Amino acid sequence: MHNPICVLLVVENNAFRQTIRTWLQHITDLTCVSEARGEATALELQGEFDPGVNLLDFEAVSVQSGQTVSRLNQAYPHSKILVLSAHNNQEYLIVDLFRKGAWGYLDKDVCQPSEIIAAIRVVSKGQAVLSPSIAGWILNEIFQMRYGSHTLPTVRPDNPGGQTDDHSR
Repeated sequence: MHNPICVLLVVENNAFRQTIRTWLQHITDLTCVSEARGEATALELQGEFDPGVNLLDFEAVSVQSGQTVSRLNQAYPHSKILVLSAHNNQEYLIVDLFRKGAWGYLDKDVCQPSEIIAAIRVVSKGQAVLSPSIAGWILNEIFQMRYGSHTLPTVRPDNPGGQTDDHSR
């Protein structure tokens, strides 16, 4: 049997933190090693419990959110950070979370408990997770930079080599 993935919950809202803890209690390959309400406690508990994943819940993504992710990542770069938030209207701040060390971002207003559980497993392996609404925004930005258009290029079926039709011309 494999060791369970150790998770540190960093969730300010008591009711939401208890809900997540209850979910984790029923999952055999995940265990909640401790809980924190804020960054200072999270840094202290991180050093004590050495979790594989830090699950951070931000009421609103802000510059301070990025600073928290950065400090956790700098102090404990081997632990992965998964961020939950209900506010997706500041995409540039969400992108900044990834630059500072987050491995995942989920919109907690639309994701199901099973998606949070799956995301913990994914980021623990060093793979990224994004809510579809944010993934779409990021892809649009990439295509805007690459093709000068928000229209996705299509691969022509008569060209298996991958040449694209550029719809921005």
